[in-house]
Amino acid sequence: EVVFLPQLVLGLIQQWIVPIIQKSMKPINEIESSVLMEYLLKLAVPNHFVWMILFYWFFHCCLNLIAELLCFGDREFYLDWWNTNNLLHFWSSWNRPFHVWLIRHVYKPLLLHGYEKLQAQTILFLISAIVYEYVISVPLKMFRFWIFTTVLAQVPLFWLIEKISGGHCGNAILWLNVVLGTPLVVFLYCHDYYVQQKLSRPCWGFFF
Repeated sequence: EVVFLPQLVLGLIQQWIVPIIQKSMKPINEIESSVLMEYLLKLAVPNHFVWMILFYWFFHCCLNLIAELLCFGDREFYLDWWNTNNLLHFWSSWNRPFHVWLIRHVYKPLLLHGYEKLQAQTILFLISAIVYEYVISVPLKMFRFWIFTTVLAQVPLFWLIEKISGGHCGNAILWLNVVLGTPLVVFLYCHDYYVQQKLSRPCWGFFF
């Protein structure tokens, strides 16, 4: 699985995702909204497959293989995030090693220094947003702040969901975010990178 799944992901990207990106060889602000929505909907299915495969490959296959080789006893690399009813539980369940590190070294010290829980949680999301943006932007050699903005938006989104529905629609909104929100971020990064490589100019039209 460790060897086969990356090849499967590569095949899905080459055969399914790249052709969609190639059809959108324009800056974002020059694409009609209806056409842009069509691209996003077409990208949602393959992107969801790729996201789930990579999640299983890294958190289940790779980390368990490393834990087996190192005789590491704690194998709780993720929880059942797919059953969660709120976004905070999702972010604390899908990447347990990173979450536990943040709780131990950032969240608890902030509480000990007198910060309120909401303030400490917001700082955790800020650090997570910076880390995720760094991980994506450095290999692509471009900063677009799409993932940074998306992660920070989870804080007011969580508050809004709790305020409106009391958490009853949390799981549906979570999957809507995974199926449609993630493809939007992937599309923006892939599109900007593709345009930048092919046209040799940045694409900041979405911001300005």
